[in-house]
Amino acid sequence: MVNSVDPSSRKISLSHNAIPAIGWPAMTMDFAVAPSVDLRQVKVGAHVNFMMYRGGDDMYVIQSITPAAGSH
Repeated sequence: MVNSVDPSSRKISLSHNAIPAIGWPAMTMDFAVAPSVDLRQVKVGAHVNFMMYRGGDDMYVIQSITPAAGSH
């Protein structure tokens, strides 16, 4: 779920389910967002699916965000 969006600094706060592939429990955290993602279309409170990659600095960056199935 989207908690906050800051298009000017390319940041988003998400509450996400556990991500076992990288050993993360369910949590809320802030992510940097790739320039290719249009944050103007992302709304606070929306349920979304996202893809991320680990950058050279070992920080994860959101590379795509789409509405979750069944969300509006």
